[in-house]
Amino acid sequence: MVDRGPNGEPWSASWVRLPAVEAPCVVVYRCGFAAASPISGRLRVSADERYVAYLDGELLGRGPCRSDLRHWAFETYAVDLKPGPHHLVVRVWSAGEATRPMAQLSAGHGLLVQGDGVMDALVSTGKAAWRAHRVRGVTHLPPPFRDACNFAGGTQRIDARAVDWPAYRGESAEDAPGWEAVEAVEPADDRPFDAYGQRRPGRVLHPSEMPAMMERPWRGGAVRYAGPSVAPVRMADADRDATEAWARWWRGETDVVSVPPRRSVCVVIDLEAYLSAYVRLDTDGGRGARIDLGWAEALFRSADPHGRDKANRDRVDGLYYHGKFDEFWADGSACSFEPLWFRSGRYLCLRVQADEEALVLRRLTLCETRYPLETVAWPSVEGDPRLRAGLERCGRSLLTNLHETYFDCPYYEQLMYVGDTRLQCLVTYVLSADSRAPRRAIRSFGWSLMSGGLTQARYPSELVQVIGPFALWWVCMLHDYALWRGDPAFIRGQMAVARAVVETYRGLVGDDGLLGPAPGWNFVDWVAAWDAGVPPRADTQPSGPLTWQFIYTLQRKSRVERWLGEGELAGRDEALARRLAEAAREVFFDADRDLYADTPDRKHFSQHTQSLAAASGLLSEADGRALMRVAVADDRLSPVSIYFKHYLLEALSRGGLDGAFYEQLETWRELAERGLLTTPESPEPTRSDNHGWGAHPIYHLVTHGLGVRPAGLGFEDVEIRPALGPLDALHGRVAHRDGVIDIRVERDADSGEPRCRATLPPKLASRWRGPDWVRVSAGPSSKHS
Repeated sequence: MVDRGPNGEPWSASWVRLPAVEAPCVVVYRCGFAAASPISGRLRVSADERYVAYLDGELLGRGPCRSDLRHWAFETYAVDLKPGPHHLVVRVWSAGEATRPMAQLSAGHGLLVQGDGVMDALVSTGKAAWRAHRVRGVTHLPPPFRDACNFAGGTQRIDARAVDWPAYRGESAEDAPGWEAVEAVEPADDRPFDAYGQRRPGRVLHPSEMPAMMERPWRGGAVRYAGPSVAPVRMADADRDATEAWARWWRGETDVVSVPPRRSVCVVIDLEAYLSAYVRLDTDGGRGARIDLGWAEALFRSADPHGRDKANRDRVDGLYYHGKFDEFWADGSACSFEPLWFRSGRYLCLRVQADEEALVLRRLTLCETRYPLETVAWPSVEGDPRLRAGLERCGRSLLTNLHETYFDCPYYEQLMYVGDTRLQCLVTYVLSADSRAPRRAIRSFGWSLMSGGLTQARYPSELVQVIGPFALWWVCMLHDYALWRGDPAFIRGQMAVARAVVETYRGLVGDDGLLGPAPGWNFVDWVAAWDAGVPPRADTQPSGPLTWQFIYTLQRKSRVERWLGEGELAGRDEALARRLAEAAREVFFDADRDLYADTPDRKHFSQHTQSLAAASGLLSEADGRALMRVAVADDRLSPVSIYFKHYLLEALSRGGLDGAFYEQLETWRELAERGLLTTPESPEPTRSDNHGWGAHPIYHLVTHGLGVRPAGLGFEDVEIRPALGPLDALHGRVAHRDGVIDIRVERDADSGEPRCRATLPPKLASRWRGPDWVRVSAGPSSKHS
């Protein structure tokens, strides 16, 4: 049983390590002890960089939750021990700077275990008799991709010929050869400062706010090819008998599949789902055999492993397999190969080369992992099956990009970026009452605040990155949480950071009343005509889209300030927003085109500027509607991509442009036709096939299609104003802290007019706003779980 969080007891343990160990390394730590009587208590565990812990051979947990050194996470486990001998085994690995993920920080290899009560002397590191074994035969390999494609970290080579398997599994006794006494490195410390306000370098312990990640067996998919090569895959070259044998093995119809001596085979397995999973490959015999197990999102037209030329994602024939490969070497005995971290993707590739004896593969086991988010179903669409299929892919993208942090993408980076995370949080709010992941994200970005007054663009991250516009989106994230979740105490605790960001931007406003460039990368969106996602000349002069983004942010921050009773601060934000809007009208508005320009010379225009202006809240509904009509009709504008289409849809919704709103969802209607099982990062050619920011249509179908929105900050009241558009019917369930809002909108068979019925939690049923054709009733008085 896992019980995460602080337990109020002081730390008495110390960080320990195997003497003289340096990353990259894998070290198994073992503590054998005896309980004189039954023990019920808790263990606090952490490590650097990662650990997996076993108590008496059973999985206790994994960790620590990724964070920074000032908030180094520990997990708390509730345990019940019978009298007698026990053993606690913790496998700790440190990938090192060259091969660890960008999001994985480190202060140096080490283990920390604190036992409470009577367990203190039995298991606490620095007190109990811990011993350690340095694992040989496990090598950390560098990431296979170049540039920004390598942030998720490397893979592993596991050579069974060099691994001491009993020690690796923690089964051998502590006094067996290869086990050494550990050394204490530093005392455990959860104080940010000492009595004199000083803080030494190193890890400051912080209880994990996140639950244990879900781990469940997964089975599915099909063997698509077995043959001599995947460079490229040619179905005409497939060995039909071998393909059928591997297919039966994959389906579990046979226990084993064998590769004869001095023979090789390549096998491509289509999981028919996008998956993040821990892998285990069980083999027997085959001393000297090499097995490469790869993961990929799709196959490629080009032989260049760094390219982006992907075909339809369902297609295999004639394409090249480029992926992330773990490398296994058999020693002739029964082996279980397990990479230390989970892998992600859709397609598996097994490349097997047997040596002097046959290799037997017994089972390839996948254990799906992600955040255990309990959700209501995403909206169900009637009358548009293509859109229904697109929403299913949005839901899968949200789930597979939520782990200990939100991910931008699970395959290439596994980093939490503000721009991505804001949209993922919005989808989380409508699907689940679980607030832990959004709170963790908001806290993490708040922790990243730098002396220059901006939050970092991604966090945690070993490499600091500043994207000024993302710092503004973090302020909007805080507003979103206040709107959908309330919790004034939490919001108030984050406002110092929000005010710092806004004050930094306030300082960029010149005497001419225009917003100047922010430091760092002024990224807005992936637009083909823009250099690195930056609007034209935004690094050197005032920018239309960035000015309107600041106005948009000021409006939302001012709402939060008023909600918290800070009317003077709210008025200050509102006054600045009005001044900026007046200056933007004078400098950027082109009366001939009825559009706001991106540049003061009015030579560049984009959908981004119109969307932010219309969604800001400072234009009248009529002016915003007029702006957006031109924005979606004029094909000379730089178009928004998948990410920024969120703000386009927000503006269309605000303007009541239902027809244009549903037309803009064509991007997601096309996903199934392209073989995509998740939402991609950008239009083709896309790098990532699974980017969490593309899940936002779920949010929009709830807030615009079903028309369910908080009527004010805190979601104490609800507004229901459905917009069915061209659909026949739309049904959905919306998460709320007091229960579930169940709503169905459908077109009347006789009149063709929309009709809506909604069942609300009792507290909400008496406090809702909407048109008279919406019928509301109260459901059971129960909390949403």
